[in-house]
Amino acid sequence: MLILRGRPAAGDTVRLEAWYDSLAVRRSNREGSLEPDTDGMIGGRYRGRLTADGRYLSDARPFVPDGVAEVVDLSHALDQLFPRLPPRGLRVGASWRDPAGLEISRLSDSVADGRDTLLRFRARQARTVDSIQARGDTAPIPAKQTIREEETFAWHVKRGLVRTDRRVVVDTDIPGGGTVGRHVQSRVEQRITLERLSRGKPPGFRNP
Repeated sequence: MLILRGRPAAGDTVRLEAWYDSLAVRRSNREGSLEPDTDGMIGGRYRGRLTADGRYLSDARPFVPDGVAEVVDLSHALDQLFPRLPPRGLRVGASWRDPAGLEISRLSDSVADGRDTLLRFRARQARTVDSIQARGDTAPIPAKQTIREEETFAWHVKRGLVRTDRRVVVDTDIPGGGTVGRHVQSRVEQRITLERLSRGKPPGFRNP
């Protein structure tokens, strides 16, 4: 469970403070599973600002124990936690695209709890890089890596963000030779669900 607190800041930004109230991480492969102790992460503070278009600007990050970092790098957990927002309102069926290739489309509205209208959006972006950097190594490795992201999110007019579902697919092709030795191809798929907790529960968001 990730807890967030916000307060108005300069301009249209929001000052954020966040921390994990509870956390479990696990990685499984053919050799078995790795589930490190996360106590060292509990309560560690993220501090930063959230802009009107959904970008998070970090001022401080918590210490991430080596065991946790081996499974997932949570030092940047808030960097892409929130969906990007278009700079203007969109009609149903309309889209907005930025110079970096991010496209946000307004989907048909839905109804929550039989009474509240939720605005629904979809964001898509694809990008390619020509090198990657292994953890603990300062030298980049020549490679072709394509990252494709798709996210749908629901927005309540008064309460704000209600839920996001995000899927990230990373395809990597590393040619043989150099530090790697042999030709390597890989695909990593990540699914992230972020849901605002209902009233009567502690304020914040849940990130399973």
